[in-house]
Amino acid sequence: MVLIAAAGQAAELSNAGFWGAVGLAAAIATALATAASTATAIWWRYQDRTEAEWSVRLVTRGGTTGMGARVAAPNVAVVIQNIGDGVAHQVCVGGQLLAEVPWTGEAERTSDFRREAHQPIPVLRTGDSVYVIAKAESFEVWDRAAIEVSWWPPPTRKKKEWLVRSRQRRQWFPLRDVTSAPTDLPAAPEGEKVY
Repeated sequence: MVLIAAAGQAAELSNAGFWGAVGLAAAIATALATAASTATAIWWRYQDRTEAEWSVRLVTRGGTTGMGARVAAPNVAVVIQNIGDGVAHQVCVGGQLLAEVPWTGEAERTSDFRREAHQPIPVLRTGDSVYVIAKAESFEVWDRAAIEVSWWPPPTRKKKEWLVRSRQRRQWFPLRDVTSAPTDLPAAPEGEKVY
């Protein structure tokens, strides 16, 4: 009788071990599936985020005299437009190897008179644009000079990404990619101020 009872308990212990192993395997499988699903959701959200994207359109190249005549000068006027699907906040236009900070103005005007857009420009939504006049230091640095656009993507309250680096975005537009150096234009008359 004692032998039969011991055999029954051994079978129950064996069944408990089997079902314990099944439960443990199910818990591990559930944890792995949850981790994979969470990683996929985070990756997809990162891939599917909205972002500003920029397009540069040449308006004029070279400078002008006081009478409005086009002359050779290391200047370029462009319209920079947000063609992405995201909003850009605190937009600043700067540059590299430029004689001064680029002048920015409203781009929607068709006349030569444009009101200045003070930097940082608070927000540029999809389709919004800004008129920029950039002056390279000289024709010698034209191939290395560039216009820089920097902006903050939303949400703007988060200034750091993972507490490691800034979330501020930057994009460079080399002048050589916008247009060739305007050296083919006539030289300015002696003593004439060029704008």
